[in-house]
Amino acid sequence: MNGKKWKNHLQICLIGCMIGILLMLTGCKTGTTAKVVDEESALAMLEALQSYEAQVDIVFHSNKGENTYRVNQRAKISGQYRMEILEPESFAGVLTISDGERVVQTDPTIGGEIEAKQTPVRDALLLYTFVEAYQSNEGSFSEGEGDTLVLQASYSGEHKKIASAQLTLAKGTGTPLSLEILDTEGKPSIHMSYQTFQMNPTLADEDFAITSQP
Repeated sequence: MNGKKWKNHLQICLIGCMIGILLMLTGCKTGTTAKVVDEESALAMLEALQSYEAQVDIVFHSNKGENTYRVNQRAKISGQYRMEILEPESFAGVLTISDGERVVQTDPTIGGEIEAKQTPVRDALLLYTFVEAYQSNEGSFSEGEGDTLVLQASYSGEHKKIASAQLTLAKGTGTPLSLEILDTEGKPSIHMSYQTFQMNPTLADEDFAITSQP
């Protein structure tokens, strides 16, 4: 190899090494290093949750068996929420909307909408209810199986089906995986599995508007 070719080869090697070093440095800065890894970071993530949209499989346990629903949830930290049943087909389209003060329900099979009362069971389906309980009642934190984080909280109130809850998050991203509500005997009463979860989406105010008069 003559001097000119050797010089060109050396330049190519140097450039290649520089690129490799830059890629390694970039990887260190923007890699997949876990961010939600402990109680402090998990709470910081949940407290920064101004809104969310999720598709949730909800199982209600009772002495008579189980009832399962797939529900689309949209909620804001301000108290507005919208829950629509997607499955089973016999209940598809049943919609519950809260504008932060009033709650109404609509059923496409009968048309129109009806005023609904706030209930502990419906409130327990919202992630914000768990966050509030954790902050208010000194919840506990632990690491779960398979790179998960588990937060547990006691609920206030006298509803026998809603005494405590356990929220499981994916370690690293902090994405909610499941929320299980326990009764006063420590048995599961409601189990929610998050099939999809979007943090802080832009949700239009009109989606939570109630036009009917109280």
